[in-house]
Amino acid sequence: MGPDTTPPTGSRITNPEDGSALNSPVINVRGRAEVGATIDVYVNDVYQSSAVTSPAVPSNGTYGRFTVEDVALGDEGPKTIRAVVTDLYGNVAPDPIEVQITLDRTAPPLASEGVLGAVWRDTLGGVWLTSIPQVDFVGRTDVTASGQRVRWGSTEFAPSSRDTFAGQPGEPDSVRFHVPITVPQLDPEHPEALVRYYAEAFDAADNVAALPVDIFWVAAGKETVLTWDDGSYGSYTNRITGELGQMLAVKFQAPTWANYILGVQFHTMNDGQTNPQNPTLPTTQPFLIWIWRLGSGGVPGTAANEGLSTGEPFSYPEDQWVEFRLTTAVNISSATQYPDKQFFAGMEWQTRQNPYFGLDRDVPIDYKSYLFDFETWQLQDAADVMVRAIVSDLPSIGGRARLAIVEPITGSVSAVR
Repeated sequence: MGPDTTPPTGSRITNPEDGSALNSPVINVRGRAEVGATIDVYVNDVYQSSAVTSPAVPSNGTYGRFTVEDVALGDEGPKTIRAVVTDLYGNVAPDPIEVQITLDRTAPPLASEGVLGAVWRDTLGGVWLTSIPQVDFVGRTDVTASGQRVRWGSTEFAPSSRDTFAGQPGEPDSVRFHVPITVPQLDPEHPEALVRYYAEAFDAADNVAALPVDIFWVAAGKETVLTWDDGSYGSYTNRITGELGQMLAVKFQAPTWANYILGVQFHTMNDGQTNPQNPTLPTTQPFLIWIWRLGSGGVPGTAANEGLSTGEPFSYPEDQWVEFRLTTAVNISSATQYPDKQFFAGMEWQTRQNPYFGLDRDVPIDYKSYLFDFETWQLQDAADVMVRAIVSDLPSIGGRARLAIVEPITGSVSAVR
């Protein structure tokens, strides 16, 4: 048998990938070739280093793997990495294997233009101060950036495609972006948090430009009761009840500072019945408490909570205002889900014609009350149903003590700093 005169074929470079961008000036070149072949690597026709192909594990026939270590790429710019393959018998592959890459070690530019929804304060070393549940970091970079983000530990916020804008006329390489940042966990026991975020712009080579963004989240700690009725039903005949499965809803609009619905108040009425177990106890039956988003046609739409039961029979009094706090506050800060902070609060009967609720028939009528008749929502145009909603800037639940910030947030909100 004569010597092997067949040059090696099927060789390839697997790392780095053709067309990729790298930020390391020294890399390892990996690939596949005949077992025992010598691989000589050149960068822009300058010899760098070599290696011998070893058998692959698991075996891949006559092909093995090679790693040429410590290949220097030189200065930034486009590079051609060429590998010359010579087999055990001195046969050289007729066509070198090549990949085209770019060495890029320059991070994109990055500048802060401010935080929408917050005010700048020189106190605390200079922070953005806010008491709303979401703000927008506004940054500026250029077209060399492949992406932007804001990081806080393992938490990452990124802009959507609609939050990225081309520069103004005369700024062809400028890109402005908005990154929405949501409030960390705040409650009455922990009503404030100073968080250092890092805004970043990065490119295809994983070069990252970063700058700190300090946001001081504070909970103003206030709540209010929304109402349409005047607090008086007048005659005891001014009351409303329903059948099993019917529902009652009242439309509200929360103030701009309110971000959560905490509970609902109902004015119960005397049903004229006597408790057979104890005449001093009420005869009220459980019902479900609901919050709804605004639906088409201005009537209740999608439920925003799981119906909250008021509990066992006789568990709440008659002929007075009763208040129920939701087990989980309903977040109404989304302008998409709750346009202009509008929502419905109400109930669903679980027992036929029990309980009764008061009707305020005094004029003017506000036309915000609706009754579900099993098919459609019917406007109650002769009275305001005596249902009220409790809203807050905090997701405070269960009537726990509330804390307020000492220094109120004043001044205009700026997007540029």
